[in-house]
Amino acid sequence: MTDLGDRIAATLRRERERRDLSASELARRAGVAKATVSQLENGGGNPSVETLWALASALEIPFADFVDEGAHSPTLIRAGEAGTAVASASSAYVAVLLSASPPHARRDI
Repeated sequence: MTDLGDRIAATLRRERERRDLSASELARRAGVAKATVSQLENGGGNPSVETLWALASALEIPFADFVDEGAHSPTLIRAGEAGTAVASASSAYVAVLLSASPPHARRDI
């Protein structure tokens, strides 16, 4: 089993059990076969993006939870604690950089 397969399996089982759903009920909500859910939870199969998207929607989790490598916790930034504000020269718009990211980093919005 690949690392990605392990992540998908662990996330799928954890989130399904967290919501106290049977594999049959999750399959029904996602519009996939129960065998597909069971196979993925056991690390088998090669799910399509469409299948993972349907499962994520049924579990009410971001799609990225299936493929992201690490658990991330949100960072709370209170008013006045943010970085430097940059005002637009041509409008009443002000931007504040809340988080710097390395090039090519993926972010959920």
